[in-house]
Amino acid sequence: MGFPFFSALYLSLLVISLLDKNSFIASVFRWWPLRELGKVSYCVYVIHVAVNWMVHKYVRGDVPRFETLNSIAVTVLAFSLTMLIAELSWARFERPLIRRGHRYSY
Repeated sequence: MGFPFFSALYLSLLVISLLDKNSFIASVFRWWPLRELGKVSYCVYVIHVAVNWMVHKYVRGDVPRFETLNSIAVTVLAFSLTMLIAELSWARFERPLIRRGHRYSY
Protein backbone atom coordinates (compact mmCIF):
# COMPACT_ATOMS: atom_id res chain seq x y z
CA MET A 1 0.00 0.00 0.00
CA GLY A 2 2.84 2.41 0.94
CA PHE A 3 3.24 5.41 -1.34
CA PRO A 4 -0.14 5.25 -3.15
CA PHE A 5 -1.93 5.23 0.21
CA PHE A 6 -0.04 8.24 1.52
CA SER A 7 -0.47 10.07 -1.79
CA ALA A 8 -4.23 9.56 -1.63
CA LEU A 9 -4.30 10.60 2.03
CA TYR A 10 -2.39 13.84 1.43
CA LEU A 11 -4.44 14.62 -1.68
CA SER A 12 -7.64 14.13 0.33
CA LEU A 13 -6.40 16.45 3.08
CA LEU A 14 -5.46 19.08 0.51
CA VAL A 15 -8.82 18.87 -1.29
CA ILE A 16 -10.76 19.06 2.00
CA SER A 17 -8.78 22.12 3.12
CA LEU A 18 -9.32 23.87 -0.23
CA LEU A 19 -13.04 23.11 -0.51
CA ASP A 20 -14.00 23.82 3.11
CA LYS A 21 -11.94 26.75 4.34
CA ASN A 22 -13.63 26.65 7.77
CA SER A 23 -12.80 23.00 8.45
CA PHE A 24 -10.51 21.85 11.22
CA ILE A 25 -8.03 20.54 8.65
CA ALA A 26 -7.87 23.92 6.89
CA SER A 27 -7.29 25.68 10.22
CA VAL A 28 -4.45 23.26 11.05
CA PHE A 29 -2.86 23.97 7.66
CA ARG A 30 -3.03 27.72 8.40
CA TRP A 31 -1.20 27.30 11.72
CA TRP A 32 1.64 29.86 11.80
CA PRO A 33 4.52 27.41 12.55
CA LEU A 34 3.56 25.39 9.45
CA ARG A 35 3.37 28.55 7.33
CA GLU A 36 6.76 29.66 8.66
CA LEU A 37 8.27 26.26 7.87
CA GLY A 38 6.77 26.44 4.38
CA LYS A 39 8.39 29.84 3.86
CA VAL A 40 11.89 28.58 4.65
CA SER A 41 11.40 24.96 3.60
CA TYR A 42 13.78 24.98 0.64
CA CYS A 43 16.69 26.24 2.72
CA VAL A 44 15.84 23.72 5.44
CA TYR A 45 15.80 20.98 2.80
CA VAL A 46 19.19 22.02 1.44
CA ILE A 47 21.07 22.46 4.74
CA HIS A 48 19.46 20.16 7.32
CA VAL A 49 21.66 17.10 6.74
CA ALA A 50 24.90 19.09 6.88
CA VAL A 51 23.85 21.05 9.98
CA ASN A 52 22.68 17.89 11.76
CA TRP A 53 25.92 16.09 10.94
CA MET A 54 28.13 19.02 12.01
CA VAL A 55 26.29 19.59 15.30
CA HIS A 56 26.42 15.89 16.20
CA LYS A 57 30.10 15.72 15.24
CA TYR A 58 31.00 18.87 17.24
CA VAL A 59 28.86 18.23 20.34
CA ARG A 60 28.99 14.43 20.61
CA GLY A 61 31.97 13.56 18.43
CA ASP A 62 29.83 11.00 16.62
CA VAL A 63 27.57 10.65 13.60
CA PRO A 64 23.88 11.61 14.01
CA ARG A 65 21.86 9.05 15.92
CA PHE A 66 18.43 9.12 17.50
CA GLU A 67 18.93 6.53 20.24
CA THR A 68 19.62 8.17 23.59
CA LEU A 69 18.22 11.22 25.32
CA ASN A 70 21.54 12.97 24.71
CA SER A 71 21.46 12.29 20.95
CA ILE A 72 17.81 13.38 20.76
CA ALA A 73 18.68 16.65 22.54
CA VAL A 74 21.54 17.25 20.08
CA THR A 75 19.15 16.60 17.19
CA VAL A 76 16.72 19.17 18.63
CA LEU A 77 19.62 21.62 18.87
CA ALA A 78 20.52 20.87 15.23
CA PHE A 79 16.90 21.48 14.19
CA SER A 80 16.86 24.80 16.04
CA LEU A 81 20.11 25.86 14.40
CA THR A 82 18.79 24.79 11.00
CA MET A 83 15.66 26.92 11.49
CA LEU A 84 17.76 29.90 12.63
CA ILE A 85 20.00 29.66 9.56
CA ALA A 86 16.97 29.28 7.28
CA GLU A 87 15.23 32.33 8.83
CA LEU A 88 18.39 34.42 8.44
CA SER A 89 18.78 33.25 4.85
CA TRP A 90 15.18 34.22 4.14
CA ALA A 91 15.48 37.66 5.74
CA ARG A 92 18.90 38.63 4.39
CA PHE A 93 19.16 36.78 1.08
CA GLU A 94 16.03 35.20 -0.37
CA ARG A 95 13.39 37.89 0.33
CA PRO A 96 15.55 40.75 -1.04
CA LEU A 97 16.24 38.73 -4.20
CA ILE A 98 12.56 37.94 -4.66
CA ARG A 99 11.62 41.60 -4.18
CA ARG A 100 14.24 42.63 -6.73
CA GLY A 101 12.95 40.05 -9.20
CA HIS A 102 9.39 41.35 -8.85
CA ARG A 103 10.51 44.82 -9.93
CA TYR A 104 11.14 43.61 -13.47
CA SER A 105 8.49 42.70 -16.02
CA TYR A 106 9.22 40.02 -18.56
